[in-house]
Amino acid sequence: MRSFTDCTNRKNPANAALNVYRAADDTWFVLLVTPDKVPAVAKAIGRADLLTDPRFSPANLVANMPQLAAILDEVFGAQPMAHWYEAFNDAHVTFGAVRGPEEVINDPQLRVNEIVVPLEGAGAKLTSTISSPIQVHGVAKVSAKRAPELGEHNEEILQELGFDTKQIDSFLASGTVTEHRELAIK
Repeated sequence: MRSFTDCTNRKNPANAALNVYRAADDTWFVLLVTPDKVPAVAKAIGRADLLTDPRFSPANLVANMPQLAAILDEVFGAQPMAHWYEAFNDAHVTFGAVRGPEEVINDPQLRVNEIVVPLEGAGAKLTSTISSPIQVHGVAKVSAKRAPELGEHNEEILQELGFDTKQIDSFLASGTVTEHRELAIK
């Protein structure tokens, strides 16, 4: 029986047609080939011989999945992503580049679809955040803002709770409530 670790190991995948590979230009991509598309992909990658290789017949495929993944690693590593983009599009299969965090934040689709949104008031280095996934029908989403600093709203909250200025001053003087101070980020 295969363990979960075996199923998530790209060198020993449960299915080499549903795996992550690296192109010659170091672009990682995920490939999702349904059984009906296998012949088109084999031809598109220049390896129609895989269709008649006895190691990859339905009876032997599972046992030889690591060998197939190794072959595909070699094939995909020989050409840049632009080549595979064209080949996969022509074969009408699902694929996509795997982006790192530094690339994802600049993905134009994520901005157009308001998944990555501007972050108000956070400073020079932190300008964007992931939008809340929650949508409430009939309620407009509020713009993303930075989180409050420790104690930043203490006085306003105490006023909303009904404490007067004299009481709040006594809380501050006694240390019951601390005054807001900006934390130095290291």
